[in-house]
Amino acid sequence: FGILTKMNKVYLVLSGIIIFNIHNLLCQDLKNTENTLKFADYLFKTKQFVLASEEYERLAFIDSVDLSIKYRLIQSYRLSNKPKTALEKYNYFFNDNIELLNSKLSEEFIKNLILEKKKKKAIHFLDKTRKLDIGTIETYQLGCILLERQWDTAFNFALTHSVTESKKNADLH
Repeated sequence: FGILTKMNKVYLVLSGIIIFNIHNLLCQDLKNTENTLKFADYLFKTKQFVLASEEYERLAFIDSVDLSIKYRLIQSYRLSNKPKTALEKYNYFFNDNIELLNSKLSEEFIKNLILEKKKKKAIHFLDKTRKLDIGTIETYQLGCILLERQWDTAFNFALTHSVTESKKNADLH
């Protein structure tokens, strides 16, 4: 009977330790945006874009004003091959108010439109935006023409517009 009591005590202590550790792992201070942002940025920098998007979602919920969080969230969706979700977030955050987009968000918007094969909408946006410099706008316009396989039009466009060498060789990052 005395041995059973010792085992019960050991079991009780071990159970308490396990429950305490599980509680600490599962409970996160959702108000601590600084640590969540650091963690999200770490996930992004280590190319864990799906996990990063989850953390940026949490941050966007807590701080609905910060455009840099929205930018990283949308970028994370694109880089995790979810441009449709990124465009849904644009609609949710900005509701087609393109004047709210800064240059980084504008360029990210274009990339997602192109990946979703919405070239007409991309061209329309490029015609309306005032947040991007003319060289960037014309580079994306040329890209849309090339995606339509209009080789002669693209050649003539490149000859007559200010497409920059750095943008010609740029990747989608």
